[in-house]
Amino acid sequence: MGEPAPAVGSTHPAGAERRASVRYYFSNDPERQPSAALTENRWAARVRDISSTGVGLLCDRAFDGGRLLRVEVQATGTTIPLQVCVVRSVKQPGGAWLVGAAFTEKLSDEQLSAVQRTAG
Repeated sequence: MGEPAPAVGSTHPAGAERRASVRYYFSNDPERQPSAALTENRWAARVRDISSTGVGLLCDRAFDGGRLLRVEVQATGTTIPLQVCVVRSVKQPGGAWLVGAAFTEKLSDEQLSAVQRTAG
């Protein structure tokens, strides 16, 4: 299951998080990361991390900042359709892209829990 992110290299007190929402990271093992499909072309992606306000997706391509995408996250027993605005795309070792995006509407506690259970 996703675990809260530690504050690494932060000037804030130990355990402090500067984000407005707690971010949950998933295993580096793709089999344990929730899957997702991006926009009308259904590009495959894996959820690397998630919070109620945003998501980090690993995929095979970059997206320009500001682009709106529809994302379907596969959660335990359901598919959660979401809309995100891309904040950044960063090339990762091994060739994948980490796409950081903000949700246009905050996730509910139930949606966030469903995604977390998927990786359990």
